[in-house]
Amino acid sequence: MKIDWYGSPNFDPSRFGQKVECVVLHWMGGTLYACDSHFKNPSAKVSAHYGIGGNSKREIHQYVKLEHTAWHGAPAVNPTAQIVKDKGAINPNFYSIGIEMEGGYNGIGIDPSTVDECSWLVAQLYVDGWIKEVSRYTIIMHKEINPFGKPLCPNLDINNFLKLVNDKVKQLRPEPPKPPVEDNKTKIKKLNDENKKLANTILSNCIEIEKLNK
Repeated sequence: MKIDWYGSPNFDPSRFGQKVECVVLHWMGGTLYACDSHFKNPSAKVSAHYGIGGNSKREIHQYVKLEHTAWHGAPAVNPTAQIVKDKGAINPNFYSIGIEMEGGYNGIGIDPSTVDECSWLVAQLYVDGWIKEVSRYTIIMHKEINPFGKPLCPNLDINNFLKLVNDKVKQLRPEPPKPPVEDNKTKIKKLNDENKKLANTILSNCIEIEKLNK
């Protein structure tokens, strides 16, 4: 997965005492390249950590370092996301990673290849330890932070997206192979071998004791 750096001036060089706990998904309301330009404009006062799209629909551009705060999710207004409710008055930007996906303009939705690439990115963030689990608690949509201000951001089947992420996690971090299951004959042979070793040890000890008693 190739990530190109397109640094934005719009960020805070701190998390203000918060740790990353969730990913917030957005759609751009435009193209990736327009987003690049917008995020480079200091007067825009907006950014995200990543943007995905482009001619291949799979380009990933990074605008802000993960340890820094991007300006993408606040303010929270009547949020429905549980993590935002739990955090109360804390700015959602402080504890989240923002990902923008190309789409949401002129009736154009998010291309499936962009969604798939985004699922790879989120899976990698999980494997790298940035979020503690793949769940509806740690992966949320912008419209769940501000349902009235951003009612369609993004127009995404979130449950299918979580499935995609989990599938990618299995590929990035496959489970170790299980040890072969022993049949009864193998188990009996192993126990007999152990018993023989034990019997030989007891016999050897008895002989040694007998020698010492002479």
